Amino acid sequence: TQSHGDGSRMKRASAIASFFASKEPPSFVSSSNALPAPERLKLCSFRWLTSAEASKRVLHLRLDLSACSVQTYQPGDSIAIRCVNDESMVHEMIERLNWSRDVPSVVLPHIPDGVTVEQALLFCCDITGAPSRKLLKTLAESASDADDRTRMEALAGRDGREDYHRLFVVERVSLLGLLQRFPSVHVSPSVLMPLLPALLPRYYTVTSSPLLLQNYAEIAFSVPEFEVSGKPSRGLCTGFLEDLCSELCNANHCAVDMDVSDRSVFLTGSIKRSTVFELPAPALLSQSRLLLVGPGTGVAPFRAFLQHLSLLPINERPRDVWLFFGCRTEAEFIYRSDFEEFESNQVLTRLFVAFSWSADDKVYVTHKMSEVSEPLRSLLLDPSGYLYVCGDGASMVKDVRAVVLSILSEEPSTAQRLWADLVSQSRYRAEVWS
Repeated sequence: TQSHGDGSRMKRASAIASFFASKEPPSFVSSSNALPAPERLKLCSFRWLTSAEASKRVLHLRLDLSACSVQTYQPGDSIAIRCVNDESMVHEMIERLNWSRDVPSVVLPHIPDGVTVEQALLFCCDITGAPSRKLLKTLAESASDADDRTRMEALAGRDGREDYHRLFVVERVSLLGLLQRFPSVHVSPSVLMPLLPALLPRYYTVTSSPLLLQNYAEIAFSVPEFEVSGKPSRGLCTGFLEDLCSELCNANHCAVDMDVSDRSVFLTGSIKRSTVFELPAPALLSQSRLLLVGPGTGVAPFRAFLQHLSLLPINERPRDVWLFFGCRTEAEFIYRSDFEEFESNQVLTRLFVAFSWSADDKVYVTHKMSEVSEPLRSLLLDPSGYLYVCGDGASMVKDVRAVVLSILSEEPSTAQRLWADLVSQSRYRAEVWS
């Protein structure tokens, strides 16, 4: 999470952008063996996809990949953006623990040699996620106040599950917030740092096709807002990216593409290949039938799919493509002109849009799917039919699965068997985040 604050977020965005513009990706933005090495991604342009009046903000970024060792990608692949912790939070945490910023950090798989405590907390360690029970127990042992120790031990135990959920899941209290609630806790860097997990990159599925944008990739993301200990906050990476864009255009919103290709602003990240969420193999594509379900920003990767298909010869495209998109209001209908053009050009067979806030009864994509159950059943029972689901939240996936089961068959056991066939034949492909 990232707290709003007094213009400090603009300062943070400017400072980090300048840092990445002036240097190669820092060695202390480390990667484990399971992650690609970080590289420089040049920010070329950006715009807000939602209107200034919309209750949800969605941004669109175009990135130049020409400086990357791997420049090619396919629809369904992701861009991994390395985020940075809030500098003011890191400094408050160091001050709270009475550490020195320049003390060398311990060396760990995600913290290389020669890194200071400040650098490790900024670039390498997750200090905003829910703490492990082991971390809580260690902090409890370091508390000099008996009441602090008892309460923290309870929080780490089985009987403290409800309080743990309330504090770290509902209220999203950070490590700094935890330390402020237990003032007698004092721990050294050599004890605390090994208990902090790695700060992982954030993944954004591409919303463009390399057939159209060679050496460039586009991504889109919403900026979630929530409260942390009663204060307004946003996602760590999305908040930083929004602040960066706001600073570059000197405004809180820009509806047209803002070209910053001459500003030498770089992000740090890499391309992540998808092994599941991808179009059918070229040999199967022309005979395939696609059902795409993407509420909210879950529809963004399908722009890449359709953009890609539009640039293929007609005889290489799928037999039909159905897209179901849902959002709250028309102000949140992202990429509207693109999808309507895909439909008018017959790249997209049918486009269905559900606005959940536009009627007395909330209308979701599942309602739209139920309205055309017969043609969808035909598509899903076709051996060449594929179901793609993309979006935010496990509940959405459950709702889509439930309506697909009802479409497949009125007999529950038959529906479950047909669903199992979809999964086992890799004709159900999902990309879901929380």
